[in-house]
Amino acid sequence: MLKIKSVFLYFLMAMFFYGCASLNPFSTNEIEDKYFQIASKDETLFKDIMRIKVDCTKENSVGTRRVLINGAEYSSDIAIKYCLRKNLVDTNVGLKKVFLHRIVDGRKDASVFSYTKRKGKITALDSSPSLEALYYMFLKQELNSRGIMVVETQTSPYTYRLDFTFNKTDGFYDRTNQTLDGKLEAKLNISNINFNKDFNINTKQYVKNLKIRNSDEFDFFVGLLVKQAAIKTANIITKF
Repeated sequence: MLKIKSVFLYFLMAMFFYGCASLNPFSTNEIEDKYFQIASKDETLFKDIMRIKVDCTKENSVGTRRVLINGAEYSSDIAIKYCLRKNLVDTNVGLKKVFLHRIVDGRKDASVFSYTKRKGKITALDSSPSLEALYYMFLKQELNSRGIMVVETQTSPYTYRLDFTFNKTDGFYDRTNQTLDGKLEAKLNISNINFNKDFNINTKQYVKNLKIRNSDEFDFFVGLLVKQAAIKTANIITKF
């Protein structure tokens, strides 16, 4: 009987640690570490953005900074989606590994956009999607597509450890002109046994001919900003 109880207890402990290992390194603030699973709404938004089609012709072989999505023209300071070719794939000797150690929403104000309602009142709008979850999914996909492995633990002292903090999101929607202008500011730290470096990750997005009918439609814009931040992060890692 005692042996059966011991086996059962061991099984429960194994399941507990497996569950903890399957969670992702998201933290709601810079003081307290918390781990969350990716919500279905964030995963759906990730998939919707990944389905964006871009022009990968010879004239536009890297990627495009302007895309038409449902009649609206999106312009950014970096390609929204890269056309991956040999020049973007990491060719360094040895497999590069990245440990996504900590992803933090460190914004003092969660408001992303301000916009003018029909009666002329300017209103602030908080972000609905999880910036941390979106960044984790976009960065993991971007690194893997470049031949860089994302690992769940610090497998060796040479593994790159990544810490990322969202500092600010800001934007304004002009209902009259149907334009949306926004930006994202963040801090990136990459380290291993040989170095410890900080980077500012700033990106922006501008949209024309955008008819916003409800607040949920802002989520797509937020997701694009996060994806651009992930692409800029991957560009930095590729250069190491």
